[in-house]
Amino acid sequence: ISTELLHTLFINQVPQRPKQAAVVTPNCTLTYTELFRRVHHLGNQLRQLGATPNQLVAIVMEKGWEQVVAVLGVLASGAAYVPIDPAWPQERQWKLLALCEVQFIITQSHLNAALTWPENIQTLIVDISIVPSYSKSLIPVQKPQDLAYVIYTSGSTGEPKGVMIDHRGAVNTIIDINQRFRVQSQDRVL
Repeated sequence: ISTELLHTLFINQVPQRPKQAAVVTPNCTLTYTELFRRVHHLGNQLRQLGATPNQLVAIVMEKGWEQVVAVLGVLASGAAYVPIDPAWPQERQWKLLALCEVQFIITQSHLNAALTWPENIQTLIVDISIVPSYSKSLIPVQKPQDLAYVIYTSGSTGEPKGVMIDHRGAVNTIIDINQRFRVQSQDRVL
């Protein structure tokens, strides 16, 4: 059983492959170093705003490099994330935001312009954030048994049901899959 955290699995790879591509999309390629800087910039922002372990931060995004930055940035801050589909009706989005007691939303600029948020929630926009050439590395504040993320399903009653995943469960699943299928650093995932 590993004592790593979900985001430290990524952080441990940065010194080993700083200039290697970590995220490749049609619009953007980020090296491990570039991704690390963006992740820690966002993590520092969230931590300065008061993000704490087991607190849920909403990620409302379409597919893209921004999702990777958002997930790892939230985890680096010490908080946990809850993905919310931007295509869902506003009523469902707002219900989950309230249910999860969300104080912060991480999103993309085009969605921030198109969607409406409750007044009491602060938004951070990943794709327009100016990232300094140096980002302070964050010391992890959570433990392996702390919450990493919550995934909502439609639920058998039609009411959304959240599945809570801690760092230990996610990390051990990743380690098991990597060993079982002999995943190596040169392998790629869509």
